[in-house]
Amino acid sequence: MKNLSQRSPGPSSQWYQLRLYIAGQTADSTAALANVIELCERYLTDRYEIEVIDILENPRRAMIDSILITPTLIRAAPLPVRKVIFGLNHANLVHQIVENPDGEIGSPDCTNASPEEQSQAKAD
Repeated sequence: MKNLSQRSPGPSSQWYQLRLYIAGQTADSTAALANVIELCERYLTDRYEIEVIDILENPRRAMIDSILITPTLIRAAPLPVRKVIFGLNHANLVHQIVENPDGEIGSPDCTNASPEEQSQAKAD
């Protein structure tokens, strides 16, 4: 388990606490971590902490958070807690955890669809 964080949020900044569950040092794990870091640097500069948990080394922790598939990203803060359980190599899914904090994970607005397609899906 390792923590990656950018500290020094301002008084009005919202702090993001993320947990990335991986299973070993696979290509998917590496890509997921790189995408999460990239998005955090782009949208949450100095306002995030990423805890990386390898379920092969810490299976109990995975059980506590009900992790069945890796890579999985959990936004523990701010509330409500959100979980992306697939496709972390798709920056759009990870982006939803940052830009759309109240959106339901897995809903049409959490796909790789364009904004126009997302609007159409909501209208249907």
